[in-house]
Amino acid sequence: MSTEKKAEQIVLKNVRVKYAKLIRPGQAYDEGQPDLWSVNMYVNAEGRDRLMALGANPKFDKDNNEFFIAKRNTVNKNRENVKPPIVVDGKKNAFTEEVGNGSICNIAVTPFPWEKGRAGTPSYKAGVLLYLNAVQIVEHVAQSNGADAFDVIEEPAAAHDDNEGLPF
Repeated sequence: MSTEKKAEQIVLKNVRVKYAKLIRPGQAYDEGQPDLWSVNMYVNAEGRDRLMALGANPKFDKDNNEFFIAKRNTVNKNRENVKPPIVVDGKKNAFTEEVGNGSICNIAVTPFPWEKGRAGTPSYKAGVLLYLNAVQIVEHVAQSNGADAFDVIEEPAAAHDDNEGLPF
């Protein structure tokens, strides 16, 4: 009989997110690593305690706010493509819009312990990877594409004196 524990999925409710790369994967931090889907999760106290009890360690943003990262590589160790995480709306319909900072989501992750190096050596590191399974959008904040910095122009622009002296 095997004593190996099967990894269990946990669902974190009403999580504020930042830097969500759920629809299109982002570039990995380490060069040479595969692209990945990821999301920074700002969890409540209950979620924090739950993740830390599993061995996950938080990171801190520039404002010293605690967050956890859930991620999934686009390819596995055999360089085979991996399916993206499931992203749905509140009615469990497929959600295809980019998710902006401040969106509120329910997030399903599977914690996987990892080790690097040999125990007892200075290079030894260990932690828990939060594998991103699925995201349900509770409150969507649209991702800004920069175009909202402009006003709507009702009429074509007339020639302006402030363009005098330009080479074109």
